Amino acid sequence: MHRAKLEIAAKELLKNDPTGHDIYHSMRVYNLAKEIAKKEDWQFDDDILFAIAMLHDAGHERSIRTGDKYRYKHMEYSAEIAKRVLAEVGFPGQKIPVVLQGILQHDQTKPWGLANRIPTDIKEILLIQDADNLEAIGILGWYEF
Repeated sequence: MHRAKLEIAAKELLKNDPTGHDIYHSMRVYNLAKEIAKKEDWQFDDDILFAIAMLHDAGHERSIRTGDKYRYKHMEYSAEIAKRVLAEVGFPGQKIPVVLQGILQHDQTKPWGLANRIPTDIKEILLIQDADNLEAIGILGWYEF
């Protein structure tokens, strides 16, 4: 039940995003992450993966409004938004810390990512990082895993 509410909340949050980080981007990231997990034969918590995918870029629009030209703070803003949204939709409380960590770390493998990268072995975070990178490349950048 929280999953449907979360998707509705994400659609609302992302509906005015001018950066291309809309609900369709979030869904593509989620689906790519599941494909990567299948190919790697990784077990993962689908609630956590879905929540990170839906909310990882929710802070882009706020970054722009606050003058963060390169949107470096969008991860922090996204985590703040996610904390509120996850509580509102009844997301399992014990899973929220991993979701927030995933949102804060999702851009750390980008070439322009932060210099102070935090290594992780949490599968859901690794999956989102890779899926978001693939999504940034687009369909023409890859054709087969």
